[in-house]
Amino acid sequence: MKKAGNLHENIFVAAVFAVGAAVFCGNTGLRYAMTEPLTPGGYGKGVAVLLCAACVARLIWINFIEPANHAAQAADANKSEFQIKEKFLIISQMLLMILYAYGITKIGYFTSTYIYSFISVMLLTNSRTWKSVLIYAVGLIAFCYCLYLGYGVFKVMMPNTPLI
Repeated sequence: MKKAGNLHENIFVAAVFAVGAAVFCGNTGLRYAMTEPLTPGGYGKGVAVLLCAACVARLIWINFIEPANHAAQAADANKSEFQIKEKFLIISQMLLMILYAYGITKIGYFTSTYIYSFISVMLLTNSRTWKSVLIYAVGLIAFCYCLYLGYGVFKVMMPNTPLI
């Protein structure tokens, strides 16, 4: 017997798959194959393909593999219910990802990446000393700079935004 949660998860994953398919099909600049050099539209198309593949894999897992595993585990009477312990972190990371995606278009990719990464690590780490914060901040600046240089070498087109 299937749990009600599986139905809701199936609907959610199917909706995410539909979004990925819409992004893939809506990308009119590249019909069926990537062109060289890669353009920003090509990256969107690649992400859409990965999104769709992840959704298909999850649907297969939910509907075929998990029920078989669940039937084997049903014999174990001591199994406790799954509980989410870090609800604040999950919700804050989801909100950060949404703000990150919005920030890329408004203040720039590299600035948004720096801010998002810094806040994420500060939320996820348990030991925040001034030394570790400083080391991470400087290391992240170096990473973003290397990313900027790499994008220049590979001639990746970035959106035109006020800050880089």
